[in-house]
Amino acid sequence: MTSAPSLSWEAESVAFAEHRESETCWIELARMLRPLVAVRLGDTRAECEDVLSETFLALLELRARGGYDPERAAVPVIARTIAERRCLDRLRHSYRHPTRSLDRVDPEAGPHPVDPTPSVERRVVEAAAREARREAFRIAFRELQRADRAYGSCRALAVFYRYRFRIEEDDYSFLIESRPDADLPGWGEVAAQLGVTEEAARQNGSRGLRALRALWRDHFGELTGEQSPLRP
Repeated sequence: MTSAPSLSWEAESVAFAEHRESETCWIELARMLRPLVAVRLGDTRAECEDVLSETFLALLELRARGGYDPERAAVPVIARTIAERRCLDRLRHSYRHPTRSLDRVDPEAGPHPVDPTPSVERRVVEAAAREARREAFRIAFRELQRADRAYGSCRALAVFYRYRFRIEEDDYSFLIESRPDADLPGWGEVAAQLGVTEEAARQNGSRGLRALRALWRDHFGELTGEQSPLRP
């Protein structure tokens, strides 16, 4: 027998659009999507978790672009669509390019509109910088995901659940500095979403940050404070 939903998706979708969704929203999305992704990929739990984190990142980016309207579709509908596309992408690439990396630019991201105003050059530069930060973070994040699969850890997801609001704002400065964490989900909340203890969540998050910093340095050079491209 299917259990009754633990929250109203109509109300939760409105809350998501207004940046005030509950932690239960993400927990329920993960619970609903895991069986779907497992069936589509027929792969390991780690592979499924990768698709979940990519789906959540895409949801945050969609909202940040102002592209989510709760009157058109509830959050689970959008999340399911994104997850299915991610699964299809992975299957296509596994057949066509079995030895190539899955890291690539999101095909759903369209070109930035041309603005005829005098500030168009500045806007183009700023838009290009934002997209470069997003893609750089994706590359480092997905490489960490692959390492997590190899070692059976959950560092990438711990970082995502902890810092998702900053990631949504293209603010990756958490990779180079310590800031007050009053606005961040607590490690207990992160642990609940990962299904591990609070201490395990904290350790994975801390190790995940160190690993992402190292991956960034390997790919893009040293992190340099005020001049860092991680800043929005």
